[in-house]
Amino acid sequence: MRILQLVKTSHGARWALEQVQELCKMGVEVHVALPNLAGGFANAWTESGAKVHIVDIEFPARELWRLPSVISSFRNLIERVQPDLIHSHFVSTTLTMRMALRNDRSIKRVFQVPGPLHLENAIFRNWELASSNSQDYWIASSNFIENLYRKAGISQDRLFLSYYGNCLSEEISSARTEMRKLFGISEDQHIVGSISYMYPPKYYLGQWRGLKRHEVLINAFSHLGQLRSDVTGLLIGGQWGGGKSYERRLRRHAMSVASMRVEMPGAIPPQGSQNAWPLFDLVVHIPSTENCGGVVEPLAAGVPVLTNRVGGIPEVVIDGISGLSIAEDSPKNVAVAINRALNDLPKLGAMAKDGQRLVKTMFDVRRTAVEVRAIYEHILNQGQKPERFNSKNFLETNYQEKSDNVVSLKKP
Repeated sequence: MRILQLVKTSHGARWALEQVQELCKMGVEVHVALPNLAGGFANAWTESGAKVHIVDIEFPARELWRLPSVISSFRNLIERVQPDLIHSHFVSTTLTMRMALRNDRSIKRVFQVPGPLHLENAIFRNWELASSNSQDYWIASSNFIENLYRKAGISQDRLFLSYYGNCLSEEISSARTEMRKLFGISEDQHIVGSISYMYPPKYYLGQWRGLKRHEVLINAFSHLGQLRSDVTGLLIGGQWGGGKSYERRLRRHAMSVASMRVEMPGAIPPQGSQNAWPLFDLVVHIPSTENCGGVVEPLAAGVPVLTNRVGGIPEVVIDGISGLSIAEDSPKNVAVAINRALNDLPKLGAMAKDGQRLVKTMFDVRRTAVEVRAIYEHILNQGQKPERFNSKNFLETNYQEKSDNVVSLKKP
């Protein structure tokens, strides 16, 4: 089985990299198209077990005059690789793939959809769907995305579900004490906030706040400071895309909060962020749209989370079981929810443990890569469809097992 995967960056998309690593371990012949090897994951890609081809497949939306050259380069790559199936991870690479192969019915292709953003806009949703034909399949990376495609008319036999997996560390080295000292935060302060990129608003999509809605969280801190004095806000991360103007605007906004302290130390390396999660007493994640990703890392580290109910997040954060979620995420409501959560830290800790158990199975790349391989087999050879993962069933089974253990301990 020879698979050609399309990835638009070597700077991010770790989930695509780790999926490829696992597929290669299972004996799948994987070729990967990357625009360059200049990013932070360059070495990992070259050591992944896949054959890396430096070809930029991203649809040149702002430089349409380059499109014929991009399509020609992609067709040449297909001629060299001769893949059985092409697997794209981004809207932009998917559009190029479909345009290049619109008259070719010999190669199956699958788009694994990392997030719902383009599906929530009629123009981009219709563009993506109109570019497809009978050779196209979709892997939704959440139930939420799957349902959007169903509503758009995609038949069940061309639609699959598989969450993007990660290599989730069994042990995370906590830098809690050291980082408290670094930021000058005393031990009697609760730390609330997040670690995430700062995505500027996309005004052409009608966005007036950033994707992760840092503005709302900063406003919530202003309300929270009026409710209690033992909390410090901490927002780790820098602006996505290389600019600084949006990040500077957020910093000015944070400095205007008079009722409590808000720290914004900037970006830290990926491994540093993994070790920084235990610094938080509560991670707050309230994006405008999201798949599942923003809550996986803190829960994997055993850190409690408070979220809103958008996208695929409710599939991971089941309110009162694996975390806390709120239906109305105005700044005042977020502040009230944070205050209530910090008043019951033992309950928060118990939910975080259940959330940790969930994500370490649900998003284990060793499990999800097996699903992806089974999807390949189904598309190419009519193999059996992989069994769907259901987070609620997993947690219910987990609770039942714990209850059985408690009962057995009480028996003489």
